[in-house]
Amino acid sequence: MTNRLDDINELLCYNDKKIENINSIYLTAFDNYSIIISKVEVKNILENYRSILDFCIHDIDDIIYNGLIKDIYFPYGKDMSLFTKSLNKNKLNDLVRINKNVYSLLLNIQSFQSSNQWLYNLCKLTNINKHDKLTRPLKKVNKLSYKLGDRINIQNCGKVIFKDSYYNGRTIGKDENNYVEIGPETTPDELRAQTNNEIPVTITSGKVEFNIQLNEQTIEIKKLLNEISLGIKSFINLLYTELGVI
Repeated sequence: MTNRLDDINELLCYNDKKIENINSIYLTAFDNYSIIISKVEVKNILENYRSILDFCIHDIDDIIYNGLIKDIYFPYGKDMSLFTKSLNKNKLNDLVRINKNVYSLLLNIQSFQSSNQWLYNLCKLTNINKHDKLTRPLKKVNKLSYKLGDRINIQNCGKVIFKDSYYNGRTIGKDENNYVEIGPETTPDELRAQTNNEIPVTITSGKVEFNIQLNEQTIEIKKLLNEISLGIKSFINLLYTELGVI
């Protein structure tokens, strides 16, 4: 086993724990809207995965090219032309001739070759977070079901408005200008504020997403990190088996 593979496994374990933490945030975030996912933590996870890919390409250099290339980065491209250009830039243009199996492994995880965009999204987001700005995860709440106190249940509502209503002697929606409106994207904090925190508000069901924007596409954080994790782990196993390390 190479020292780099040890480092790769350590980074994978570290990222797995960070992703577990993010997954746990999803479980509580819809009941407490102030809970967010740290953009710094997302940046850190993405950069660790990108480092893993670069470690892999350095081991390809050491094992296949006897360490002659040295200044080398993981090749990727949105299409075949850009992938080939990246291979050439990293002096891997003859890899298809020297080791066709390793070349195929690099090719098969490219986004244009696969139905999954995880590699391209990872590389682009890492570049943005490292060189331009931090990518902020935006929270989106969908189709919540509420329970107000112990009597009022509101399930998957389109919109519910309370005017001149009472709960245990407490007013909900005093008049035309101070009514309580609940919609599918009303947050628990907003609802508590509208009822002056006088009526217990609990969420009985719902869905919360944390999304980031890349160009014009919206990417869901948990799905993205899961796809990257599975894709990289599969690639590592195939690559280091092919290289005769495991």
